[in-house]
Amino acid sequence: MKKVIRVSVTVRDKIMEKYNVTRQAVWLALNFVTRGARPDAIRKDALDMGGRYYEENFTPNCTCQHTENGIIQTFAAGVVLTITQGDAVITKHDKVIARADQIDCSGWGALCEQAQKLAETGMLDMAV
Repeated sequence: MKKVIRVSVTVRDKIMEKYNVTRQAVWLALNFVTRGARPDAIRKDALDMGGRYYEENFTPNCTCQHTENGIIQTFAAGVVLTITQGDAVITKHDKVIARADQIDCSGWGALCEQAQKLAETGMLDMAV
């Protein structure tokens, strides 16, 4: 899986100006090619400015059931992601862990990723 942070052109330009770097330097940082204090700071600012974290080519390890009202994805360790009319809920052993309203396709992918992480590690990081 390839990690990437996506930002708008406006955010990219603000980061370029703040750090006095090229478009390529921002791209390298947001695609996790470069490491170090400045790329870490660029990634943090990108997320703080509304950027979204993605893992490309992510395939969740779950069963998927399509219902009349939406989708139910069941992961290991009692983790379930339910999506109904664009609203999503992640539960663990029937306890609500996280909610998201009116998600789009990319938001669904990020929630699958978080549900998978919760199933594997017992931890959820919704900031990503």
